[in-house]
Order: sequence, then C-alpha cells, then structure tokens
Amino acid sequence: MKKRICVIGACNLDLVGRCDHNFRLGDASEGSYRIQAGGVGRNLAQGLHQAGHVVDFVSVLGEDVFGEVLEKELLEQTFSFHKITRPRSDLFLGLEKQDGELYGALADMQGIEDLKFEELPQKALDRADALVLDCCLSEALLGEICSVYGEKPIYVDGVSVDRVGRIHSFLHCVHLLKLNQAELRSLTALQDVNQAIEELLKRGLGAVLLSLGEEGFLYKSRNLERRAKKEAEEIVSTLGAGDALFSAFIAGQMHGIAIEEAMETALESALLTLKSYDSWKGHA
Repeated sequence: MKKRICVIGACNLDLVGRCDHNFRLGDASEGSYRIQAGGVGRNLAQGLHQAGHVVDFVSVLGEDVFGEVLEKELLEQTFSFHKITRPRSDLFLGLEKQDGELYGALADMQGIEDLKFEELPQKALDRADALVLDCCLSEALLGEICSVYGEKPIYVDGVSVDRVGRIHSFLHCVHLLKLNQAELRSLTALQDVNQAIEELLKRGLGAVLLSLGEEGFLYKSRNLERRAKKEAEEIVSTLGAGDALFSAFIAGQMHGIAIEEAMETALESALLTLKSYDSWKGHA
C-alpha cells in the first residue's frame, strides 16, 4: 500500500575527484572528476518514490547555475518538490580512492542549515504518513519538527560525525535512526557498538539502523536485533550506497513487510548502488 512521505533534507551538487594513483598531500595528484546531483535528502526522496510511495520533497536550492541544474533534474521526477531559495547552492566536494572508497569530503551545507520552520510547506507535513529528515537540518529545526509532528513516525539519517549530534536531544521522537559506526560513537562517546546502541535506546530512540561496512548492517530495537551481510561483487563508488540502503529499508517498513525482508531488500539496493557512479542506481 502506498504511503505519503515527506522528506526534508539536503539537495546539492556533488563534485567528486578520483585519484589515478595514491593521493599525496601537498602535491597535485593525477586523476579525474565528475559532477552530479547529490544530497542525502534528495537521494532518500528518489529511493522512496521509486519504491512506490508518494513523496513530498522539501529542500533548498541556490539562485545560481548549480541551482538551475539541480532544479531541472528534480522537475523531471514525478514526485512533488517544494523549493526554498537561497542566494547560493550547497556543495559536496569529495575525493575518492581508486577503489571507489571515499578519502574524505568537504560539505558546504549553509543553505539547508539555515532553513527555518516557518518556511516549510505545512500542508506537506500535515498530510504525511511519515517524515524523513537528515541531520543537515539545524538542531533548532529538527527540534521544532519533532515537537510539532512527534506523533508521526520520524526517520532520521545521521549524515556525518559533524552533524549527527543535532538529533541528540530529540531521540525520543525518532522512530528509526540510521548511522555508521563513527557517527554512533560520536553521538554516545562510547567505543563499544553494543553499549552505544543500548545507550541510545535508553534515551528513548525507537531503533537503530547501523552500517557496519564490509560486515553488512544491523537493525536493533528494544525487542529485536537482526543482521544482514552480503559481499559486494563490484565497487565502482561508495557514494549513495548508505542512502539507497536507508530508503529501501524505510520503503519496506512503510509497505508493512517483515524486518528481515526489508533488510534483504535494503542490502540489495545498496549493493546495486556500489556498482555505479549514479547515487540513484540502487533505488530502482
């Protein structure tokens, strides 16, 4: 059964470089680059739409050439896009290794971080069966959304170590929080994964979806723990794989399928994304 889901989060341009050889600090390494539309919120919206749900996507675009490119692509999609404008677009600047793993990145998300509650399309939030947020939103905005719409299922992506702390005070409102291990440790100041998850559940969090890298991923709530793992056949780029995993899992939950089946679908979606430079590939 289709559900209506409101996604609020980042939509930005990705500029991604790839080294032909080992990257050397202080030197100009040979390599290549690509430019593509990106953003955690954007990827999640596309994944949920392709999984058959009705999506309202809310994000910020700049009044610049990057914004024009992003808007053109979004308008080609069949889900609803609610645009809030800013003078300049957000940008993700990443550097990949030869094997597709990310060395690191710089994310300028000032536009989405400045988004205010009163700018949100209230009708889209009111009619939603569930909300999906990413931690590129400010702590203040996350808090206001959780306060007003806390009766709805709220799914949150931690995004990064620098940003995940913004959801700290509102864990009791979150149905499911997606993290990697570094984000989990940052959020709890605990090194042991099991202890860290238990700490989040004690604070009122509904459940955790934890990426374990090559070891797959883990779902844990107060009453259930499940793991899923499958070796990747090919890795072209790791960008977007976590978004594909999360959106497929949310889609499964919203369709009412069992946790185990949702995990299997999510894993297959992530593995498919790893085979492509297109961060939307696995969402199909």
